[in-house]
Amino acid sequence: MNIKTLYKISAMVLVAAIFVACKTYYKANYIGPSSSVKAVDSLKKNNRYFILRNGDEAFYIKNIELSTDQKTAQCTLDLLPLKHQLHLSKGRDGRMWYSTKDSLYKEVINEVHYYMPKDNTAVIGNYTLQLDKVNKIEVLEHDKKRTKSSYITGAFIATGGILVIVVIIAAITFNGNSIWGG
Repeated sequence: MNIKTLYKISAMVLVAAIFVACKTYYKANYIGPSSSVKAVDSLKKNNRYFILRNGDEAFYIKNIELSTDQKTAQCTLDLLPLKHQLHLSKGRDGRMWYSTKDSLYKEVINEVHYYMPKDNTAVIGNYTLQLDKVNKIEVLEHDKKRTKSSYITGAFIATGGILVIVVIIAAITFNGNSIWGG
């Protein structure tokens, strides 16, 4: 194996290692069901994207308005766009990472998920959300700690890889013989 081939292989391994290690993560902060009234109000003011997790279905919640007794919320349920389906497939049991460059999934950090048992009346159109039926609420946001750790790990992998490559090239160059018989 010549040095040029070794450079190419090393560069590919380093790039692959960096892409595997350097990820941008998000996390789900839980809000108890007893706080659902406050959550609706404050998160609505922050222009969050509301999602109803109704058993194994998911809907976009729009035009949400709390009732005067604050026990229900009138809203409109709609289809959930693809760009808001990342947490459905790769959330809790998945990796919980997203790409800041991929406009399709960077919206995940703006979502609020309302979980409730299956309600057969939840269909596209007008809906009354019974706030006492909400089991949990997840507010998704950027996970600074896990993301930073990922990038630090990537830097260590890249640095270690570069050192190994330098040592191998130095050994080949100074010994005049390739350790692979080349």
